[in-house]
Amino acid sequence: MIKQIVLRMACAATLAVSVALSGLADTAGAAELSRKKLQVFLLAGQSNMTGYCGIMPLTNLANYQELEDPELRELDKRLCKVVFPGEEAIKKNNEIRAEIYKVLVATGDVNKQLAQARKDKDEQAAGELTKRIKDMGARYGQLQAKLQVAKAKRVYMAPDGRYGHKPGVLAFGYGRGKGYIGPEYGFGLALEQALDAPILLIKVAQDGASLAYQYRPPSSGAFEPTEAQIKRVEVLKAKQAAGEKVAIPDYSTAGKDWRRTVEFTREVLGNLKQYHPEYDPAVGYDLAGFVWFQGWSDNNPQHGPHYAQNMTNLINDLRKELGAPKMLVGSGTPSYSRTREAYEAHPVVKAQREVGQKPEFKGNVAIVETLPFYDHPIWPLYTEWRKRVPEWSMVGSHVACHYLGSGRFFVRLGDGLATAMVDLMKQQQQPQ
Repeated sequence: MIKQIVLRMACAATLAVSVALSGLADTAGAAELSRKKLQVFLLAGQSNMTGYCGIMPLTNLANYQELEDPELRELDKRLCKVVFPGEEAIKKNNEIRAEIYKVLVATGDVNKQLAQARKDKDEQAAGELTKRIKDMGARYGQLQAKLQVAKAKRVYMAPDGRYGHKPGVLAFGYGRGKGYIGPEYGFGLALEQALDAPILLIKVAQDGASLAYQYRPPSSGAFEPTEAQIKRVEVLKAKQAAGEKVAIPDYSTAGKDWRRTVEFTREVLGNLKQYHPEYDPAVGYDLAGFVWFQGWSDNNPQHGPHYAQNMTNLINDLRKELGAPKMLVGSGTPSYSRTREAYEAHPVVKAQREVGQKPEFKGNVAIVETLPFYDHPIWPLYTEWRKRVPEWSMVGSHVACHYLGSGRFFVRLGDGLATAMVDLMKQQQQPQ
């Protein structure tokens, strides 16, 4: 369960890693904090690192009392102190959520009326109902904007910008779009409580990217398409020649997200003052850690068997290219498959465990088992979400392969990765 989340291979010393931050409000304290080295963490992966958790599922974290698992109740209770500004904010959020639920129910009723009006070809009624739905949508947005969640004080984001994000303080909205979060939110907020230093998160993530192809590191060699992939290209080219509009895979761009990750990280490291106001060139920075969360696109017979070697190369090549041989690594196993049986059979889960067991990675690479974080209670609702849109909208915001867009999952994941990273940092500080 929760006590076993951080991979056994990492030899983590303790989960109680929080270090109190104090004196942030007074000038003397701020001056002292500014003399701390900037702690830089690189986050990369595919769509679940990008993140599809909306504000409604995030605020559902406060409903931990309904959980049957006592360990998860205690975990979420603790995380509420990280995610929400205080008990009053939680109370207010629940009041707003109740209002939003009413709006969603009413919108569903009006949509049914609109469908009937269109069927009856009653243009006047359809026009009036359409306006009501538009007004309800505006009301929904106004209510959502009032929900209160935490904003970091000393953690800043350096996103690569491919999804329209700008650098700034860590807050809600650094996921797939401004209406979502990914693991960076819980990871950054948890680190802020655990580290007495300014923190910068560099985030480079791409939906659908595989380690075997898009993130392919140099040491894995040239990418060689399989016979099936070559035949698929030939078929698609024939369709294109016949006049069909088809997208033809380009297997000549292997490693493009690897290169983007390295190039953007170098760009940020060369201009740190632009990304974090506390950065002091005289004090410097540490490229402290690399966080990896990926796996869907390598869950196939072509990529799966090579994952362990590709991940080993990814770690070693990143450390070399970024000049950070001691950069720590935390990786979350993919658990979107939900069941224990499917999880244990997942080739990427097996491969990541294999990487975590390598002697050269002992004490500097941690594999975080994520299945215990999965938000199982909302799964039954997801299976019939089309019939129960208001209820589903309270707890989830996306599809199964994106962990249902569950706030519980993504905050637990971020916290688990932060815990693993800080444990590794503590181990590095111990006499060898």
